[in-house]
Amino acid sequence: MFINCPSAQFKCIGELKNFRLAFAEYLSKVHQEALDRQEVNYNPIIVPVETELFGKLDCRTYQILGYKEDNHMPSYVYKAVCVHGAIEHGLPPSYIEKWKAIADNGYKGCGCFRIERRM
Repeated sequence: MFINCPSAQFKCIGELKNFRLAFAEYLSKVHQEALDRQEVNYNPIIVPVETELFGKLDCRTYQILGYKEDNHMPSYVYKAVCVHGAIEHGLPPSYIEKWKAIADNGYKGCGCFRIERRM
């Protein structure tokens, strides 16, 4: 996220009901457009996310186009980013363990960047 959208910021932890996975990020308009160009196989949608700090927030996320249950696994890199983000933001250990248990497709990227915890 921060590679193409450096204005993205963590807001708070929330729950998105009736969806499998979602992210709540703040982006500048310029970076939002860059992310839209990056996520070519996804449709941007606004979803209601329940939070303890702010109540309901309308958050932008991406829904895959033409989803088929049997052919989508996250890349190793994407999974690692999600696990590190969950740890960084203090999500429950049970949530983190569920992420760790998800099979990935083995793709580790080009090796041109590395995943680090931000302090």
